[in-house]
Amino acid sequence: MLQLKTRKAVKEPGESKMRGRRKAWGARKACRGAGECVAKEGVTNLTQVAIGETRIITDLDTRDEAVNDFLLRLGCYRGERITLLNRTKHMCTVVIKNSRYSIDTAIARSIIV
Repeated sequence: MLQLKTRKAVKEPGESKMRGRRKAWGARKACRGAGECVAKEGVTNLTQVAIGETRIITDLDTRDEAVNDFLLRLGCYRGERITLLNRTKHMCTVVIKNSRYSIDTAIARSIIV
């Protein structure tokens, strides 16, 4: 049996340490404010896409109206194609409507593809 205590898995005798963590964290993660939403089960955000892959935007998961307006000005609408060109620790380079943009990873997490 696995017990959770402040985000740390407490292992029972006979269980490996890693196995307990995988059970505790699972595939779901919660949203943590504007632009900080991490993908839930079955949902992929832009930071999880392979470099060079083209996807179609299905949703913009922003809670901040200014970020939402910024993405809409770039042409980041539902149904629009987006290509991830490069990804670093702090930014992603994307192509939207034949234009190349560098966006922060917090904003890239809010783009659901």
